[in-house]
Amino acid sequence: MFSCLFGAGIQWIHLRSDAPRLFGFPEFLSGLALLLLVWTISDVRYRFRVATARIHVEKFAMIAMISVGCLTLLTDWWRATSRPVIAGSLLTPETWQAALAAVFFATLIAWTIAAFSSSNRFSAANANRFSEAVQKIINRGRPDEISVLVEELGRSMGEIARHLHAPETAPSNEKSVHACAERIAHRFKDRNFCRTIVVECPTAIPAFFREILSTDRPHPAAIRFAENLVAEAIRLDGSFLYDEDYFPANDIDDEALPHPASAALVCNPALLDNSSDLLAPREGSAVRLSLPQWHAYLGLVSLAHAAWMESPSQEPPCALHWARLFIDRQTSDLAQIGEPVTFRSQPYQRVEMELQFIGRLIAQLPGTPLPSTGRGEPAIR
Repeated sequence: MFSCLFGAGIQWIHLRSDAPRLFGFPEFLSGLALLLLVWTISDVRYRFRVATARIHVEKFAMIAMISVGCLTLLTDWWRATSRPVIAGSLLTPETWQAALAAVFFATLIAWTIAAFSSSNRFSAANANRFSEAVQKIINRGRPDEISVLVEELGRSMGEIARHLHAPETAPSNEKSVHACAERIAHRFKDRNFCRTIVVECPTAIPAFFREILSTDRPHPAAIRFAENLVAEAIRLDGSFLYDEDYFPANDIDDEALPHPASAALVCNPALLDNSSDLLAPREGSAVRLSLPQWHAYLGLVSLAHAAWMESPSQEPPCALHWARLFIDRQTSDLAQIGEPVTFRSQPYQRVEMELQFIGRLIAQLPGTPLPSTGRGEPAIR
């Protein structure tokens, strides 16, 4: 074969086995081993970023590594046996090794940029890989990994909700953006995920629910997500619900704005109209709420009622209807209290909160001033 090529007038030279080597198979193995070690001990945050990059970094890296590994091995064998190569100034043995080294280095740079750049956004370019990465972390159920996932999803919550409520309702392609957003939203219903997002990243809640317009019917997964978030926010002491003063003694116009997460959950007309468990937690039906939980719950109901009064309809929203039944169940045993009631007793404090709550609802009616004693006492006696 080589004699035919020699006869074609092409100038050939034999490689020297002792010639300087810039990048060979041993250097490739060393770099690959270091890369695998770093990938093995790397944090879940960086693995998630690599998996959800717009460019399929993992696929590109696999192809590049296999190609460079095979070519460096072939090059070293060609050199060790002093095989002939085409003589020329453009493609020399040195430039060939430099090209292989450049491909290997470019793969490392692409991996590094994907891992250490800012978190990736959910989009059509990475929708399928994004949904797979999210499902994998939530299914494992490790609290530390879910905490990282919540932080990484902060920039993508709005995009996921937007694609979830796109006009396409029954996609035939499982890899379409809508189908991927739907799979992610179904995993959002996980209670561990809801608990983590309530405690560590409540700012992601308004980013998701502000994309649900008041005229739209929310996706069932989004409704269940909101219900679980409210239940976990009430159950967990120290959540964003417990940082607000829902029943100030001063005028209603002087009260602070509600937390954005609270407003996003219970001031959305679409959620209020289509959710029966938003303000009636299922587990709360059999368990009596503590005083702080009761205060937070009544505050949420008052926010929802205020949102409804901004554009009232003939029938109250579904969520407020079930909230009334939930309040009835929580207060059904107050009339059966037989022991003496003092100002510090729990029955008295529960009744005081309910009276403040009722006064709040009355004050929210159009043209009704807020009754106040100025001392934080019950507004209605």
